[in-house]
Amino acid sequence: MTPFLSPTAALSQALEEIKALSGPDPDVLARAERLLGEARADATRSVPEEARATQQLWLSAQQLATRAVLTRRAAVRSGDLQQAWDASAAAAGALMLLQQLRTDVPALLRPPSLPGSTGS
Repeated sequence: MTPFLSPTAALSQALEEIKALSGPDPDVLARAERLLGEARADATRSVPEEARATQQLWLSAQQLATRAVLTRRAAVRSGDLQQAWDASAAAAGALMLLQQLRTDVPALLRPPSLPGSTGS
């Protein structure tokens, strides 16, 4: 999941452009769709109990991102401004969840500290 969380990753960049109603171009949309397909296949893996909430957050981010990409593609085809705004809203939600994941995933992967340790 972590390669998709980088703010400079293709998915995040595509979502930022969708949110801003400024694109992206069709090649970038197709790339974002491919990335989401890969992420979907990876997201159904079994995870430990303590990671399930984070996995569900990741699945929700994927669903919103997919909605944003597909709706943006439809808006470009039809010229429907309302669809573009709907895609923008879905992209904003996906970006918000990705930002939360950028906090949650490293915390989840951090090894536990021993009781009474000071970190030194």
